[in-house]
Amino acid sequence: PNHLQQNGFVVPTCGSAAPRALLQVGAMARSSRCLSLLVTLCSGLVEAVDPKDLSAWFASPDGLGMQPAAAAALAKDNAEALTASGVTIAQLAGLKVVMAGMVNHDGMGMKLEQIQATILTLAEQHTSPENLSSYFQVLYQAYIRGRAGMFLPLKDAQMHAMQLAARRLRSEDLLPLYETLIKPPVSLSIDPVTKQRAIGLAYAGGNLIKLINAFQETRDIDQASAQAVFWNLDGAPQRYGVDGKPMKAEQFFKSIGGSWLSNWTNAPQEMRVVNGKAYTVREFVQLFPSTWEVEFNQAPVATQKRLNGTKPLGVADFVKAHGESWSAAWQAAPELPCDECAPFVLHDDRTSNLFV
Repeated sequence: PNHLQQNGFVVPTCGSAAPRALLQVGAMARSSRCLSLLVTLCSGLVEAVDPKDLSAWFASPDGLGMQPAAAAALAKDNAEALTASGVTIAQLAGLKVVMAGMVNHDGMGMKLEQIQATILTLAEQHTSPENLSSYFQVLYQAYIRGRAGMFLPLKDAQMHAMQLAARRLRSEDLLPLYETLIKPPVSLSIDPVTKQRAIGLAYAGGNLIKLINAFQETRDIDQASAQAVFWNLDGAPQRYGVDGKPMKAEQFFKSIGGSWLSNWTNAPQEMRVVNGKAYTVREFVQLFPSTWEVEFNQAPVATQKRLNGTKPLGVADFVKAHGESWSAAWQAAPELPCDECAPFVLHDDRTSNLFV
């Protein structure tokens, strides 16, 4: 069946507003927050971000370089939400270093106004600076440690790096996917369409061996790509569907049909809890290389929460609040500790041991 031809694993380029809109939605939502309602969420659990310190960093040349009045207003509007998400000034500074750094020195070469518009959303989604940098280097550079990079235009590389890293996907998976597509036996042309297909597989999660085996059997790259997603990590990953229920990739296809891929790509990932921290199934593989299936199956499912305006809501309540567009609102919202998790700042950064 040609069930992938409608999507073709081609994700929007920089000319489309779709991926970038998620970051912009998060930025716009801040202006309407009545942050005092979050005090009960934060009180007694974590050390609050000091609005004065936050304002000083926003105004500093080493921070966001804002005018003092604008910096103070932004700090006032965001201090308690950042506290609820467990974001510290040190974490903001780490992201700023990567985003503003030179492209040939592990940076992304972003302009200050771009950073101002996106850094808080990235921080509130616990984006790892290391993963962000790694994604950008693979997407932008022509060569990565002796291997061919993807050599995308600067704005495209910046956009996809932010989106992929914010979704807790892993940068080391992208380059092997691209190499698999352009080398035998698949041997696709090195062109923008192939590059977008590789990025689409990274968003969706694709298994290299399944991709190669399915292509050798069918000689159809769309069908092979679907099988690579269906059977990635033995089919263990689940994402939350339009109704807020967790489903595997093949279940998305069977229940949705032709638009399954875009729905799967934009859907939040199921996470499970170990030692008070929530991890995706791909992160379980990194944490427990030889026993990840046992550990993942035994771990409780994380009851994830995000901030919807002024209220911490779970998946089911996001569905009620936003209907079929709930996943886009979820992806843009500040991440809060899951019900089974410890507050973020009571332990080391959740992803630091995964991206070194």
